[in-house]
Amino acid sequence: MKKRYVLGIIGLLLGIGLTPNISADIFPIVDDNTVNVQPGIEIKYPIPGLYFFGDRLVNLSIIFIIGPFTIQAGSYHPDNDMYIECIEFYLDDKLIAKDTEPPFDCFCAVKHFGKGTIKAIGYYPMDNQYEDSINLWYFKFL
Repeated sequence: MKKRYVLGIIGLLLGIGLTPNISADIFPIVDDNTVNVQPGIEIKYPIPGLYFFGDRLVNLSIIFIIGPFTIQAGSYHPDNDMYIECIEFYLDDKLIAKDTEPPFDCFCAVKHFGKGTIKAIGYYPMDNQYEDSINLWYFKFL
């Protein structure tokens, strides 16, 4: 425990995430056997790190990508993916792809240089829609 605490402090000082961030807001526990799952979507990949042509090389506190990569999104709880009608993926408010079957993902090979925002909009039945977005640094020249 002490070793993990020291590594966590060193990671914070260097800006490197050593452990995944798990939020109780995403999976609030109701009791020992039940999870209270609320509708909504989240971008599950990419996570913070340095990527080179889709391969994650190093943990970082930001998302820094060189070359094409895959974006993956879904509901907060994987069992609820079957209720999503489709997810649209955007890079800087420009539609990249629309996926209608889980796992919801798309391959991003759009020319881009610098800071950007990925947004995923998930459509549920009865006109309910939810969205999530992440900021990143993305460089693709050709």
